Parts: sequence; structure tokens; C-alpha cells
Amino acid sequence: MKKSAFFFAAFLTAMVLASSASAQSPYIQSGKFLIQGNVGYGGGSFIAAGASFPIVPQVNLEYIVADKPFGEGSGALGIGASGAVGIYSVGSVNVTSIFVGAQGNYHFTPKTQFDPYIGVALGFYTYSLDINIPGFGSLGSATSSGLGWSGHVGANYWLSNGFGLHGRLGYGVAIASLGVTVGF
Repeated sequence: MKKSAFFFAAFLTAMVLASSASAQSPYIQSGKFLIQGNVGYGGGSFIAAGASFPIVPQVNLEYIVADKPFGEGSGALGIGASGAVGIYSVGSVNVTSIFVGAQGNYHFTPKTQFDPYIGVALGFYTYSLDINIPGFGSLGSATSSGLGWSGHVGANYWLSNGFGLHGRLGYGVAIASLGVTVGF
């Protein structure tokens, strides 16, 4: 119930921000700030182990720093931050994974309603495992953390200049995610 209320509040906030976003002619242009709220599915190497996955909340922030960063063409370059939290189980092992880092994205067609992009993220990750077998209790835990990177592809489908739908595929806390993008 708390998760549903949180996602409803996040969606409502996105709608309010979208309605107050200033009208700009291109969907993506230098100086525009994007906020993406996503829910994801998947979890890296744990998919093959038969993990059960809940919704993985993600937040991405991006600032478009340059139009046509490589000279000719129609692309745009954005930099920002990314964060995700995954809590799931693999058999009797409970896993918590967290990623917080910087990201860079290249938008191929930023001035159109359909905006595909490719990007990379570099940041800090932490995995925590807790083994708990019914009838025996906790058998121990382990943690791992450090720097990690991921690659991703995604797209925004702009419903207006300030609000769009968003999808993303990549390796990380969630492999596939869907959500909304607010730009201003």
C-alpha cells in the first residue's frame, strides 16, 4: 500500500510539473533539464538464478549541455545522475542492490516526438545478501560495493514539450524500466 501511495504521489507531482513547464519549441534542446521516474524489472545476473523481482524504483536526472555536440547532425548531449534500489529474493537469499552515479546520454533525434538515445553510467553500487533458511534461521550475510558502470538504450515519447513516456533497457539494478519524463 505504501508503494502504491508513493508511486501515485510521484505521478501526480510529475503531472503538476509537466503542466507548469514552460513551452519550448524543441522537445530536447541545450539548457533543458529532464527528470525521469521509472519502475523497473530485472536484476543483472540474478535473473538466471530464478529470482523473484518486485518493482525497482529508479530516478534519472539529466541536463542537456549541447546541441549537435559533434558538429553536423541533429543530436544532443546530456549529463546527469541516476539512482535505483532493488530488493528481491533468490530462493532463501534476500538481496538488496543500490546504484547511485553519473550518466551521460546522446539523443539521436532530440527535436522530434520520438527521442531515442544511448548512454553510459558510472557510479557507486552496493549489494547486500542475507541467507535465511526457514527452520534454521540466518546462516549469514555478505556485502559487496565499489565502482561500477552500465550501458543503456532508451527512448522518450513526448506527449507535450514538458511531459513524455519513457522506456529504458540496460544492465544494472533493473534491466528494463518504464516511466515518465518531465522536462523544463
